[in-house]
Amino acid sequence: MSEPTELERREEEPDRTTEISTPAKIPPEQITEAIERMPLPMREVFEMMAVSSTMPHHPILDKFKDEHVKQFLDNDKLEAERDYRLRSTNRWFHLTYVVIALFSLGLLIVFLLPNNKDLLTDILKIILAFGGGVASGFGLKTQLDKKNSG
Repeated sequence: MSEPTELERREEEPDRTTEISTPAKIPPEQITEAIERMPLPMREVFEMMAVSSTMPHHPILDKFKDEHVKQFLDNDKLEAERDYRLRSTNRWFHLTYVVIALFSLGLLIVFLLPNNKDLLTDILKIILAFGGGVASGFGLKTQLDKKNSG
C-alpha cells in the first residue's frame, strides 16, 4: 500500500477546533506562591491586575435609592443655576473694570498730552509692557490648559 497523503492524514485526525478547553482549576495558594516567586516588576503587574479585577462593594451603595437620585439631580440643577449666575455677574465686573481702565487712560491722555508728551509716552510704554505681559501669560495658561486637557 502506498503512504497516505497529507490531505488524507488531516481527514483522519479528529477536529480539534471544535473542542472547548476549560481552564484548569488552580488553588489560590499555588497562584499566590507563584506570584511571590516572580521578579519584582512582574509581581507588581500581577498584583495590580488582581486588585483591579475585584470589584469593590461599599455598603452605602445598598442604601442608595431612587429618592436619593432625585435629590442628587435637584442639587446638581441648583448648582448649575448658581454657577451660571456667578459667571454672569463676573462678566459684568470684568466689563466694569475695562470701562474704568479706558476712562482712566482717556483722562491720562487728555491731561498729559498738551503739557508732558515725554511723560505720557513713558507711561504708555509701561502700560503697554504690563498689558502685553498679562496677555501673554493668560494666553500661555490657556494653551497649557488645552494641552493638558486634550
